[in-house]
Amino acid sequence: MRTHDGDGKQFRTMTREQTLYRRMAVGAHLRATRQVLPVIPSAEEKRLTKLAVKIIIYTQCINGALVELQTELERAGMFRQRAKHQFKKAEAIGIEVSNIAVDIFRKYDTIHETNCVTEMFERAYATDLKIDSSVALQGVDRAYNIVIALCRLFEKHNKQLSNSYYFQKGEPIYQIPRTLECLGVKDYHIEKFLDMVTEQPKVNVIV
Repeated sequence: MRTHDGDGKQFRTMTREQTLYRRMAVGAHLRATRQVLPVIPSAEEKRLTKLAVKIIIYTQCINGALVELQTELERAGMFRQRAKHQFKKAEAIGIEVSNIAVDIFRKYDTIHETNCVTEMFERAYATDLKIDSSVALQGVDRAYNIVIALCRLFEKHNKQLSNSYYFQKGEPIYQIPRTLECLGVKDYHIEKFLDMVTEQPKVNVIV
């Protein structure tokens, strides 16, 4: 989507995902205030839509990272009793929120005959590749810290969004770090590093 600036000279480009989020935000804003947002998105709106899309990508990455964490816990003989019980709680949250995010894009695709779901999965895959090639930790330490960092980033960025963009149904993800504390794995606090790594995924997606 290309949007025309007021001076007639500059253009801003919004991805399909950003267009989707802006339309959702426009609807939410209208319901809350009965005032219609301008047709041309402001710089702040563009920043918010980009951030909103980013946290949706995180929901898919968290889901995948939890799968890797279970594999590493089983390999290390740690997937038993309380650890297994708490992990299943975290896994259920990850799956539920991930499915909600997919449904948002799928409904949009059905109405507008787009392919946002496919693009979302491709971007999540590209982000996963960036993380995989950037985190030097190994085994359970690696898998655990990726999950925790992604959850913290999701919470941080979601709370930066205005009410119109805020992903309320994603709030259960905030609980995952505390839910997994019982694993007793060292927390290396790599969220700032991952935030930098995932800012602009530039990995070619090979299907």
